[in-house]
Amino acid sequence: MDASFLKAIPILHKLQGNGFEAYFVGGAVRDYLLKKQISDIDIATSALPKDVMKLFPKTIEVGIEHGTVVVVFQGEQYEITTFRSEGKYEDHRRPSEVTFVSSLKEDLQRRDFTINAMAMDDNGSVIDPYNGQEDLNKKIIRAVGNSNERFQEDALRMMRALRFMSQLDFAIAKETIEAMKANAELLSKIAIERIAIEFEKLLLGIGYDKSLEEFIKTGLIDYVPFLAEKHICDKNFSKVQSLAEKWALLLCHLEENEVEKCLRIWKRPNHFITEVKSIVKLYQTIIQTKRWTKELLYNFGWSTTASAARLYCSFSSEENGDTLLPHLLKTYESLPIHKREDLAYTGTELMQHFNQKPGPWIGELIEKIEKAVIRGEVQNDFEMIKEWLVKCHHP
Repeated sequence: MDASFLKAIPILHKLQGNGFEAYFVGGAVRDYLLKKQISDIDIATSALPKDVMKLFPKTIEVGIEHGTVVVVFQGEQYEITTFRSEGKYEDHRRPSEVTFVSSLKEDLQRRDFTINAMAMDDNGSVIDPYNGQEDLNKKIIRAVGNSNERFQEDALRMMRALRFMSQLDFAIAKETIEAMKANAELLSKIAIERIAIEFEKLLLGIGYDKSLEEFIKTGLIDYVPFLAEKHICDKNFSKVQSLAEKWALLLCHLEENEVEKCLRIWKRPNHFITEVKSIVKLYQTIIQTKRWTKELLYNFGWSTTASAARLYCSFSSEENGDTLLPHLLKTYESLPIHKREDLAYTGTELMQHFNQKPGPWIGELIEKIEKAVIRGEVQNDFEMIKEWLVKCHHP
């Protein structure tokens, strides 16, 4: 048994010692069987939340109305949830009511996919009433029970299916795919923030290409804002790396204001929007000019330059990132300055030199000095810049 589980076994034993059932459940069991790194360990129990809170000295109420309590044990946090069944999903997002039950099988029945509907006891034995291990071995994502019912309960599960398809490089069972097609319109009921989380995990997965194909074929793409088949088809995501680069690849054909509009609709954070816009702007500049100038590298910085270069290579049959990136890095590192603070001349010294008051002229002149230094017209040396200023009659 993995060390992560061993560390949490005392929690199971304490619950069991007080007359309750307790098991490891969910993604941790799945990842353990796949021999993948285990992140969060969740526990399901027949104990009610009030019982859990009595048994453990340090707990956090995070979803007590749904039966979940966080137990802090040896510096780690563990979500412990009471066995439960769920009532009707009236809004295709959350159950109208939760009923605590005494059966582990009934608890597992409410879960989304068979590969997530397994439990493991303190001896490492797997409880698998819905054949999740068989689907793991076949690399299949299959809804638990009736696929239509699972997606009508929570429409986000359709995006989760695509996300797991990408992350695990699995296929989706035929009946599950058909149910996704039949219920695709329900995705419009889901908050875009929740869709974005699953979509971005999809983009970062190893099987993103096949998953994006199903995103289109199932019609789910028709129920998310701003994206269309044309944004995805014929895009080579293998040459871009970060999430910002992948979004830039999706949106690189748009004007800057449209890029921002899309990402704001998708509720992405401001710093992320700025990053994507910068990558797209530099990429579009290169497409127009066909030149990676020193000024561009300086103005955009290395991180954005590297991202734009990978984006450029994803469309180019001639350029290879293995050759272009080292060339650009060598050019960038050879720049005499990499940021304004590196200049040997400051705004204060400009005011002293010209005996003038502060104003917009300072920023304008500093920018001219930057360009002159980058172009090699003057060395980044105080006296040489001073001489250049006199010679050029600035301001």
